[in-house]
Amino acid sequence: MNDVTSIMIFIYFIYGLVFFTLGISALMHINRKHKAFPLVNSIQYLGLFGLLHGIVEWLIMFSFTTLFSNRFVFFRELIWILNGLSFIFLLFFALKLMNHYVFKTDLRVLFIYTSVVSLGIYISTFFIGDRNMMIRYLIGFPSAFMTGVALTLTTRDRYYSKMKWMRYQLNIMAAAFVLYGLTQLMDQSVFLSLFGMRLEVSRALLAIIITLLFVSVIRLFKLENDKRLNYLIARQNVGKERKRLAREMHDVILQDLFSVGIQIENLQDDYSSDTELSQKLSESKFQLNKVMERIRDFLNTSSFEKNDVDDLYVRLQTMLMNFKTPDGMAIKLSQNNDQINYGFISTNKLNQLYYVIRESVINANKHSQGTLIQVTIDSTINGLSMTVFDDGKGFDTSKPDALQGMGLKSMLERINMISGEINIRSDVNGTRISIIVPWEV
Repeated sequence: MNDVTSIMIFIYFIYGLVFFTLGISALMHINRKHKAFPLVNSIQYLGLFGLLHGIVEWLIMFSFTTLFSNRFVFFRELIWILNGLSFIFLLFFALKLMNHYVFKTDLRVLFIYTSVVSLGIYISTFFIGDRNMMIRYLIGFPSAFMTGVALTLTTRDRYYSKMKWMRYQLNIMAAAFVLYGLTQLMDQSVFLSLFGMRLEVSRALLAIIITLLFVSVIRLFKLENDKRLNYLIARQNVGKERKRLAREMHDVILQDLFSVGIQIENLQDDYSSDTELSQKLSESKFQLNKVMERIRDFLNTSSFEKNDVDDLYVRLQTMLMNFKTPDGMAIKLSQNNDQINYGFISTNKLNQLYYVIRESVINANKHSQGTLIQVTIDSTINGLSMTVFDDGKGFDTSKPDALQGMGLKSMLERINMISGEINIRSDVNGTRISIIVPWEV
């Protein structure tokens, strides 16, 4: 074994180790508590990319030895397959991340389409020629480039607006992935003549940068997110305690004070002949009424200033249970119960949301001619998301007056009034109304 071979073995060992570390680190940070965050929710695919890519580099490392010389063709084919598969997982990571910001469609369709195209590319390499080159060109480069784009989109998320250091690292990580994709297009000899180093060295350096930045970003994310979640949990607990105290004041204290008021009135009747005592009792009753009025004002203005999303769910559930639908029409309501709410929304905004959802359900019930109305409430990092879907005949949203009738104009005005966003999509397969209202903290 000569010096060049030893150096190449060392480079590929480090190269594979770095990506393997990236994969293990990504898979270790899969956390259901943070699944509302697009970056963390997509992380399993980045982990699989890292693991497989690390294994590929180690297999290439072994190809420099004589360990598998008698099975060279088999291991070469295995390397190509695993390399292509690793890039497909990287593409899945990018697509799932971009879907949150751009596509906003059914991920299964994207994944199936991507898998079919990737399989077609791999099969075509049997007829084109250099299979390794075609995998790098047609799968490797697009995957890395789209990952860079997806990470750049992530930095524009409102949730990260105050995390400048994290956004800075994500941008560098995005650039590193794009450069890594470009190295998949480069020829070894041309790169060596231009930069004076082997292509594998540059890829290994980029892999180190990507892994270090990823570990740092995840660490910062966990620190910032846990701090915010702990703050929100504490506020929600305080809110629940205030509601409990408010119910106690309403159901117990106010009732007791009301009973005292009745007793004072009875005493006034019993001692009506005693003018002085009757006057004092009247003053006491007046002061008691003022205290009760202050308590009611407190309950109306303070204790319920910030409402709970669960209250909205209960109101919608009650409304839908009493909703009359045609035969064959079903209405379903679902709420994402796996995560806490990442902020608060005022009672006024929740009331407006309630009326918008009610109007949406009324429209679907009257005009869709479908069999299902599905209402969904979901807590996202940026706000409260709600969707009303029906599987009816739909309508043409491109017509100038399409959104002027059927209460749609009123819905748009209500959502605009509470600084929300509404998107209406309709075709022959049904209508989907998507709403998001930003948190107030």
